[in-house]
Amino acid sequence: MLFSQNGDKKSYTQLLVSVEKLARRYLSSRLKISSDIDDLTQEILITVHNAKHTFDATKPVLPWLYAIFRYRFQDYLRTHYRLKKHLTSELTPNVEATYTTDPKLDWEYRNLIQKLLSYLLPKQRTILEMLYINGNSAQEVSKALEISVSNVRTTAHRSIKLIKARANKTND
Repeated sequence: MLFSQNGDKKSYTQLLVSVEKLARRYLSSRLKISSDIDDLTQEILITVHNAKHTFDATKPVLPWLYAIFRYRFQDYLRTHYRLKKHLTSELTPNVEATYTTDPKLDWEYRNLIQKLLSYLLPKQRTILEMLYINGNSAQEVSKALEISVSNVRTTAHRSIKLIKARANKTND
């Protein structure tokens, strides 16, 4: 840590690799969704990068790192539960009752999904299918399509926005 604070690039790289391993170990004992672990690990690495100047060389590095891990994890939990509460409050008992194993409804849902996806460009459709139908993480989609993770997330967000707009337009 001291060498990386002084600008040694090799030490800085070694620091980030070590922090990533520690962060993944810390998070994997607390989270089960690999994409969340990946995202949170990246946030931790960014925080370490942005806060490395605050490290006090007279103190041990591990408590400083674990404090960052803990704060990032608490931020994740706050966001996760706030969003989960928001999403579950939107569901009414009537809507929940429609999620059955009825083959006719299943067929109708599949047709509706295909119709909504038909509004998109091929790249947008592929990204949404990989993320939300196949359950891949943004990192996996990024590697498979050879585009950046931020590009995957941005395209997914814009695609969903487009689908919502088209769906609302047809309902009017």
